Amino acid sequence: MVFVFWKWKWQHFMVTNNVFNMKKNQLIIIIWILLAFSCSKRPSLAIERTPFVGNELRTDGFYYYNYYPNSHWDTTNRSYIFFFFFFGTILKGYVYKTINIQDITIDMIKEQSKYTYKDSGSWGLFAVKDSTIYWSFWHYQPDFHTYVSLDSAKILNDTTFYERIKFSDGQIVDHIYHFHKFPHKPDSSIAYQWIP
Repeated sequence: MVFVFWKWKWQHFMVTNNVFNMKKNQLIIIIWILLAFSCSKRPSLAIERTPFVGNELRTDGFYYYNYYPNSHWDTTNRSYIFFFFFFGTILKGYVYKTINIQDITIDMIKEQSKYTYKDSGSWGLFAVKDSTIYWSFWHYQPDFHTYVSLDSAKILNDTTFYERIKFSDGQIVDHIYHFHKFPHKPDSSIAYQWIP
């Protein structure tokens, strides 16, 4: 009787232990897969970083374009801000829910930390060639994939350029960027954490 009980305990222990080891192995595999995806290398930007030494654009302020919605569900006029630095870096600034440039500059001075970005998705690279500006950014997706964009715009003069966007439905939208001198530019050295 004691032998039968001991044999049953031993079999029960082995079955329980095997189930525990199986679950432990499954957990290790899941952790390994998650680590592999989280450590995947981010793709390179479409432009190499080179200092901007031309005079086609100004770097002593920011460029902005005003967005005027043309639908009944979106009625907020907005301004999109971009800073260009002579190191060849570009910063996507905040989107402001106004088109009044004076209001934007006052807000930027009051809350400088608001547009000092500390994530790689806000920083990119730009280059100028043959009166065209090219810029590239990282874009992060909810499924943890990262893709790289490459956009371009035609330079009209050192304070104005325009980007023509063609949508798949045939709609064409022109974004006209204007320059505004602004001495309180954010520190671009933070971009070198992500852009070598």
